Amino acid sequence: MSVILETRNMILRPFDPSVDVAVFQRIYGDPVTMEHMNGAKSAEAARLSVERKAAKWASQGYGLWCVIDRASGAAIGHCGLDLLEPLGEVEVAYLIDRPFWGRGLATEAVRASIEWGFAQLGLDHIIAISEPENPASMAVMAKAGMRRANQVTVWGRPFIRWVITSKEEAQS
Repeated sequence: MSVILETRNMILRPFDPSVDVAVFQRIYGDPVTMEHMNGAKSAEAARLSVERKAAKWASQGYGLWCVIDRASGAAIGHCGLDLLEPLGEVEVAYLIDRPFWGRGLATEAVRASIEWGFAQLGLDHIIAISEPENPASMAVMAKAGMRRANQVTVWGRPFIRWVITSKEEAQS
């Protein structure tokens, strides 16, 4: 399945390990960008992550896209939907490369992913999780129309769970 989303500033396209591994080895290797994502990844871990993201679409019919900045044509991160297995819910997840922070791109990509999830997958709700000490991520969730729901423990760590329902999305 090859689903491509286009927004004002970005193209969200399927991952292609043959072209994406090198750039994501750099992005995932940056300790600042990865601060709230369990830290920087090794080159091998980044390669495996890109390959898993590419394969998820075939196995579950949705997944994370590679985010392309329209202005530069550069791959700048990932965004999309994934099954958060510890909670059994579909989450919207994102990561934007540090040089592209502060431009509203994460919010734009999250909104596009949420809209697609409701329209194409028929989901009744979508969640996101953020670390309590990550106010930037919480701001993205709020700007994307999600509401803070509760605190959850995932992978042995506390997270804030955010949610948006299809009804809330339709009213926004």
